Amino acid sequence: MEHTGQLMTHAQIMQNLWQEEEQPSSNVIAALIRLLRRKIEVGKETTLIHTVYGKGYRFGASVVESV
Repeated sequence: MEHTGQLMTHAQIMQNLWQEEEQPSSNVIAALIRLLRRKIEVGKETTLIHTVYGKGYRFGASVVESV
């Protein structure tokens, strides 16, 4: 959440979560984002995690997607 509104690519997220020699398979980020959404967006009208298909994710309540 330190980068609210900024595009965070899959590679950037992996670099921040795992050391290079420990990086998991590519679908782990999508699975973790799904779990995170379930925990923080329950009953909320505002989406906090926005998927930018093929690029990564934007975090924040009032994010305007630009492709």
